[in-house]
Amino acid sequence: MAQVVLFSDIMVGKSEVPLGRYIAPYLLASKIRSHNITCQVIDYFTKIDSLDEILKKYITHDTVFVGLSSTFLGLHFECDVTANKTMMIIKQIKDFVKSINPQLPFAIGGTKALYALQSGQMNTYFDFAIVGKFENAFFPMIQALMKGEPLPFLFHKEQPFLYKDFFKSEDTDVFTPVDWFNNTGLVPQESLSIEIAKGCLYNCKFCNFDKQREEKKEITQFKNELIKNYELNGTTVYNFTDDCFNDRRQKVEEYCNAILSLPFKIEWVSYTRVDVACKFPETVDLMVQSGARGLFWGLESFNFEVARAAGKGTPTEKIKEMLLNLKKTYGNQVISLGSFIIGLPGESEQSIEDTMNWIITNQALDITWLSPLSIKPYSEKLDKYIFDYADYARNPKKYGFTEVNVNKNEWAHPHMNSAQSIKLAERLQKKLIENGAASSCIITVFQYPHLRTLGLTHEQIVDLIKNESKVKDYQKLIRSRQAEFLGNYQDMLLKQNSLTGFSLPVSATALS
Repeated sequence: MAQVVLFSDIMVGKSEVPLGRYIAPYLLASKIRSHNITCQVIDYFTKIDSLDEILKKYITHDTVFVGLSSTFLGLHFECDVTANKTMMIIKQIKDFVKSINPQLPFAIGGTKALYALQSGQMNTYFDFAIVGKFENAFFPMIQALMKGEPLPFLFHKEQPFLYKDFFKSEDTDVFTPVDWFNNTGLVPQESLSIEIAKGCLYNCKFCNFDKQREEKKEITQFKNELIKNYELNGTTVYNFTDDCFNDRRQKVEEYCNAILSLPFKIEWVSYTRVDVACKFPETVDLMVQSGARGLFWGLESFNFEVARAAGKGTPTEKIKEMLLNLKKTYGNQVISLGSFIIGLPGESEQSIEDTMNWIITNQALDITWLSPLSIKPYSEKLDKYIFDYADYARNPKKYGFTEVNVNKNEWAHPHMNSAQSIKLAERLQKKLIENGAASSCIITVFQYPHLRTLGLTHEQIVDLIKNESKVKDYQKLIRSRQAEFLGNYQDMLLKQNSLTGFSLPVSATALS
């Protein structure tokens, strides 16, 4: 049993290549365990077979709270996603929770909790939503539940929600050290996530996340966590959780030099921006030297005027020069992903076609990510106070939109509409794959760490990206390794509360 049970999983669109663990539930678990409250994270809950048995084992009459981390799930509440299977599993969890105790709360947290709240359909699946960053408010909420005290709900569309400012907390720690070794069933040498910073210094007009603010982790704590994870589990591969790792030259220097001072080497992937990389090219060298193996470049558009209006101000030619130099200097040592938004105001279909032709001709990017523009539901009541909405959602006419229906994620401007952007993205993605400028299997650099956990080498991951003819063979290998990983994880959940590790091969065997 556990007093608190948290469910977590990550979905990767149509790709069969999985990702590793999402850090947020483990942060919350670590926070309340420090107050001697038992907490169990049930990861991969949409993929494990014996969910009924696991529910019976951990959710009991002693449980005071059950929560769902929604950030990387496909949910009905997200207007452009349909996820029937996931919603059925969530309903299964709620029904079980209520069979144990009708008063036992089942809540949704994470990024998509806001969409659930705004949908007006949330009560079918959850008792309330937890909106925004809630790390330091989590223990006070659990404490209130344990004491039988009422929670300080506000209501949106007659549905209850909580926000961190509703609780008084003596905990002022911005970054909680994550306890990865308590009831988690880590694989030896498993790749992990580690926080670098919270928030983003920039103000991109399409972005729905915290903008124009950043708090970064103290270097000593960062190094201590890397050392602890290495000494206890042999972990050397990481996902740096940071909205923009290289947003400042000094930050890159501080963290990369700290990594290079370690008595062991690490590999890592993260989100990156081109601004600092173009202005200070030595920072790119430092990132690669410190172990960068996958860089997610938020490019959005190669049309300079369009990109500048969206919040990206680096001249296109400088961006292209940086990407070409990175590929020329380091080859396959680092995997570069270029992310583009299809449908930005002011950009024509021909402009996007020109960008794709440059990508195909120059092969400076290993992965190209095309996202149709999405404008999420907006609430003036919640804006700024609860959530930092995208400027496109806040004031669409200012940016040239002639039509916006956020409930259906439909929009239009003089150059394109939402339906056209979806069709164009699909057609161009297929074109990129056919011309060797994108992979049908690896769609993001954030799949890299878990592939290393499953035993693939860096060279094999590059081969998977570059050689479309080998995708089926690699998928067979990955599917087998992931099934073994999930099977062992499920067995550990069922056998005992104090989970121990299990083994997978250090490196992948030859394809056969």
